[in-house]
Parts: sequence; C-alpha cells; structure tokens
Amino acid sequence: MRSYCLIIVFLTVLYNSCATGAASISENIHRQKRDNFGCDAVVTSCGSRGACCDVHDQCYKEHGCTWTSWFITDSTVANIDQSILTLEASKLLVEKLDLAGAAVIADSLQQAKKIRDQMVACRQCNNDVMSCVVNLNPGPSTCCTAKTCGQPRTN
Repeated sequence: MRSYCLIIVFLTVLYNSCATGAASISENIHRQKRDNFGCDAVVTSCGSRGACCDVHDQCYKEHGCTWTSWFITDSTVANIDQSILTLEASKLLVEKLDLAGAAVIADSLQQAKKIRDQMVACRQCNNDVMSCVVNLNPGPSTCCTAKTCGQPRTN
C-alpha cells in the first residue's frame, strides 16, 4: 500500500512539473541513454531536492540498476519467486534421482536469485527517491557546484 501511495504522490509531482514544461521533460526522459550527473528528469538538480538524485544515482550504481527498474511490479517479482521455487524443486529431484544436469539447474537457480535480489534492490532505490522528493529537502545535487549537471557519468 505504501508503494502505491508513493507512486501516486510521485505522479502528482510529475503532473505539476509537466504543467510548466511537459515537452522538455518528455524529451529529457526519452533522450536518456545512460546516467547523467544530477537529476535525469522531473526534479531540478540545483533545487532543494537535487541531492535526492545523487542518493538515487549512487543506489543505482551500487545495485547495477537501469531506468527499466521503474517498470518492475509485484507481479514481476512474484514470477521470479515462482521460477526460483520451480528450480529448487527441480534441483532436488535431479539430485535425488542422480541424474545429470544438477549443476546446470544450480547455476540457473543462482542466477534467478541474483536477478530477484537486484530487482528488489532497484525498486527500493526508486521508492527511496520518491520518498525523498516528496518528504525531504536535502538541498542541491553535488553536480551544481561541480558544474557537471546533465553530463554523462563515465564511471
């Protein structure tokens, strides 16, 4: 329920921002090929909430997130969870029957768990930035003093 409330608040902020510059925000979102210094969309980098974007960028870097994580739903995570359960059962069965392929299943299981953990972490990055934008005023992004806002990150 909390996530849905944050999404509604975020969409309200987005709507209000769009009233003053929908075309430029839309162009900015679609133009993004990779992460840039500062805020990539909606929030002004040098405004009172710009530092929220710095924390979000660091979280994305730490967990290997991309913009596509904004589209991960509870259903997506539930499907991965179901796949993990199926792989675990398959692995046990193959091992019990002493069949070849247990190593392949174990590798697939490990990869599925890694993907699930990344999805959950990236969703949390997004939830945290929405909460920051709505509830906090941490100040401008560090790119404002460094004069790097909008420039692509190289690391």
